[in-house]
Amino acid sequence: MNVDSLKSHSHSADVRIHLHVNGCSLPVAQLGPDFLILRTPADHPPADADIAMSIDGNEKRWRVRLPDGIAAASPRRKSRVRASAHFLAALSSRQTASISRGCRST
Repeated sequence: MNVDSLKSHSHSADVRIHLHVNGCSLPVAQLGPDFLILRTPADHPPADADIAMSIDGNEKRWRVRLPDGIAAASPRRKSRVRASAHFLAALSSRQTASISRGCRST
C-alpha cells in the first residue's frame, strides 16, 4: 500500500460539542448516553438545556434535562443528562469527543 495514497484519503473530523444552558455555551469534554463531562468546571442548578454537536460544520441540537444540575466541585465529575430518544439514537453511533472552546466557568 502506498503511503501517499493513504494521506490523500485520510480525514480527521472537526468535532465540537457544547452544552447551551441559560444563555451560556459550555464546552463538553466527554459525552455519553446519560452523562456529560464539561471541559472546564462550572456550577449550574437543575435545568433544561441543549446539546449542540458539530461535525465538520454540520450542527445538530438536542434538548436535554440536567436533573441534578452541574457541580464544579470535581473537574472530571459526570453530570447526568436525560435526553430524547432521538438524541440517544444519534449518540449511540458516535464515540465520546473532545472540543476546545467555551465560555465563562468557575
